[in-house]
Amino acid sequence: MRAAARAVAVVVAAAGAACGCAYFNGLYYANHYTRLAESAERAGRTGDARDRWQQAEIHAESLIARHPRSRYVSDAQLVRGRALIHLEVYSDAALALQLALRGGGSPARHVEELGLIGHAYLMLGMLDSAEQALDTAVTAREREVRDQALLDRGRVFVLRRRPDLAREDLGSSRDPRAPFDLAQVDLVVGDTAAAGALYDSLAGLKAFPEAEWREGLDSLAAAGAGAQAAQLVDRLAARPGVSSGARARLMLGDGGRRLAAADTAGATDEFRRIADLAPDSLAGQAAAVQLCRLGIASAASDSDLAAWREKLSTLSRSGGNAGREAMEELRLLARAYALAAATEDGDALWFLRAELLRDSRTRRGRRRRSWRPSRAATPERIRCSRCWRNVTPRARMPALLSAAPR
Repeated sequence: MRAAARAVAVVVAAAGAACGCAYFNGLYYANHYTRLAESAERAGRTGDARDRWQQAEIHAESLIARHPRSRYVSDAQLVRGRALIHLEVYSDAALALQLALRGGGSPARHVEELGLIGHAYLMLGMLDSAEQALDTAVTAREREVRDQALLDRGRVFVLRRRPDLAREDLGSSRDPRAPFDLAQVDLVVGDTAAAGALYDSLAGLKAFPEAEWREGLDSLAAAGAGAQAAQLVDRLAARPGVSSGARARLMLGDGGRRLAAADTAGATDEFRRIADLAPDSLAGQAAAVQLCRLGIASAASDSDLAAWREKLSTLSRSGGNAGREAMEELRLLARAYALAAATEDGDALWFLRAELLRDSRTRRGRRRRSWRPSRAATPERIRCSRCWRNVTPRARMPALLSAAPR
């Protein structure tokens, strides 16, 4: 009997140890992938970072689901909440972090969790709840937690139109993104010169937060400083530490801004530079689609249109956003061919023009005006509907396309 009892005790102890080991292993791998994700983010490998965050979230969620009474559950909820924030699933992140907050822990950890909760609420647009959580998080002793909380609370104040408080928090944060937010505050209050000077100073720093730069350049151009934004792109693209992919994305944004400002020649040159720099990258394929759009708009003959159509067909097989955009351009081109071959009513021309402007990235309020035919905007050869009926279908194509600017 004693031997049997000892055997049962050994089995129970072994089972408990195995269960505890499973808890620990699940949390270990969740933390392991978290560290890998953070390392990938620092190196600028956003795709790798996202994959690692997904792995961290999967391991943390597995531990929570399989061992809900484990003492490691609150730790796993914290890891899962942090991962979901990086994956931009903010509602689930807020719930996980609230559960982690209720699970106990040190005061420092509670402050960290409140900072993450405040960030999730900010991204969800829940400004009252975000400010309430961040008011505590800005008192954190850990520099990284405090700087992130100050950055987020400054953004809350920007959305609440309280620029003075926003400047105070953003100026106190040592997060590398804070100066870009300060420049945005300058743009919000209409001080474009101050924002431009700040961006000039940031271009000389070693750090290169690409997302903040791309957003800032768009905002600067929208405020009427497109020329300065283009100069900043040239400075940033010439820096030795900027990867070819990041350089291509910066130039792609610059080409789009030039196109929106009706600088077709400058946009075309920029798109060609991107296609030469990184032809197989996503930015290179997007630039190739833009070049096809510009080529179609300026096509003077059926042979020109056929050449651009063939290029679009090739791009449509590449997949991704560029492939989808190429397919959309082919669809619109097919519609134009059908109208050119069949229409005898000028209204169809203006309907197509409005459709093309609707799908254009650079329409900026022109769609509604496009429904009203303008004598000055109509090519000479199609002003008269009687003359339009006498034009052969093959000759109508350039007229249709030239009347639908990109």
